[in-house]
Amino acid sequence: MIQYIKGIERGEHLKKLIIFMVFIVFVFGIYYFRNDSGIETFYYKDDFDSFNDDFWYAGQWKTLLSAEDKIDVNRGLLSLRVDIVDQGPVLISKPITIKPGSIITLKRRVQLKPGDQPFAGGLALIETDDKGLIPSKLNNENANLGNGIVLVEYVTEVPKNSTRPGAFTFRVLPRSWHFQSRDVVFPGFVTSWFKSNYSLVPPIFNQWYEETLTYEASSGKINYEIDGQSYEVQGPKIRTEKVRIYMHGYGFGEGHEILLDWLEVDVK
Repeated sequence: MIQYIKGIERGEHLKKLIIFMVFIVFVFGIYYFRNDSGIETFYYKDDFDSFNDDFWYAGQWKTLLSAEDKIDVNRGLLSLRVDIVDQGPVLISKPITIKPGSIITLKRRVQLKPGDQPFAGGLALIETDDKGLIPSKLNNENANLGNGIVLVEYVTEVPKNSTRPGAFTFRVLPRSWHFQSRDVVFPGFVTSWFKSNYSLVPPIFNQWYEETLTYEASSGKINYEIDGQSYEVQGPKIRTEKVRIYMHGYGFGEGHEILLDWLEVDVK
């Protein structure tokens, strides 16, 4: 009887061992499959209950010197407000890994509150070679933040000499929007396509709304969704392995403000 019971116990132990090994093989198989695809996944959600300085860098307009003291986070809202001319805060995410087959989706609930003078706030995806949170531009005056993939610009009015399309509009501008046809000779339909590679969107100021910006790294396709409408433009294929999110409330004078309720980033 004792030997029989011990035999049962050994059988149970063996059964548990087999189940454990199957589990390990299963988990390893999933891990291997997901990494063998070459696509890294990433997800981040910020409700702005506090300022997450592990994910965000707060810099000053143009100089990018630290300006965290100019970022206000209160009751689940983050404010980017311009109180000093040309010294408003900008918000820059840490570098996010993007592979050639990745799709990055950025969603946010936001309110834009322009001041009395022209406003041109922005939301952008920027290619970067930086590995850490602090922009390398801070240590190199000749460097820039990175090559823009797409800029969504929120405009009330612009100077008369501006070459950018539209006024009192939201602009979806991929990197190639400013292609100059005089620089090279193409058939008319080609130059026409380049010169119209942007979208002008009816603006929403001084009220809350949600917007979604999607970028497909393999094709360069960019999609912007707002107020139940979708706008598509053709962007560049990615040339680095990382991108940053960049936001600012730039405008002439002062008094401009961007309020963020939440923001979500999903890379698949």
